[in-house]
Amino acid sequence: MAIMKSIAYLDKDYDYFIKANLEEYQGKYIAIHEGRIQISGTSLREVYEFMKKKYPDIIPFITQVQSGQAMVL
Repeated sequence: MAIMKSIAYLDKDYDYFIKANLEEYQGKYIAIHEGRIQISGTSLREVYEFMKKKYPDIIPFITQVQSGQAMVL
């Protein structure tokens, strides 16, 4: 139960990702938390390290924005 409570924010972050216009971030990595983009960059390591420093107690929602229509499996 504690795990489910601690990652409940991921649903909100995923919903933001699905609905957001991310054209300006094509080809970049983004981290979403609290319903907004916290950081973007060309390096996955840079984005991950920023998120772990700023939010050490969360599992960050990080993805690379692709050009064209995304396919979520």
